[in-house]
Amino acid sequence: MATLDIDLISTYIVPIVVYTAICCALTLAIALGFCKLFCKDEWFEKAIMAFGVGTGNIATGLALVRAVDPDSNSSAPDNHGVYSAVMCWKEAFAGLVPMWTMTGVGMTMGVGGAMFVICIIVGCILFVRPNKKTA
Repeated sequence: MATLDIDLISTYIVPIVVYTAICCALTLAIALGFCKLFCKDEWFEKAIMAFGVGTGNIATGLALVRAVDPDSNSSAPDNHGVYSAVMCWKEAFAGLVPMWTMTGVGMTMGVGGAMFVICIIVGCILFVRPNKKTA
């Protein structure tokens, strides 16, 4: 924080705030929408955890879950721990994305888009059940 150029930030404060608002809104919509679709139990707590992690870090997600569930009855933090263990392979992309971006944004967008589509397809196959309404 001490190395931030205050003149640069004050010059571009409006685009920074607009970009931040758009990213937060998209993250909230994605977290709420997909958690409601894929999670049967405690979907809201899991969505809040995902939103916190997506907009900050794990501590932010844990704080938000604690805010909506002060008695710690939710399994969202435990579920995130399992997710982190299973999905640790994605951390390799933290080193690859800057290299891809230097060659153009196409590779980064292509790999990210492909991962998104694959995850949605797998999620729909594994977790979305048809609604069986009895008459």
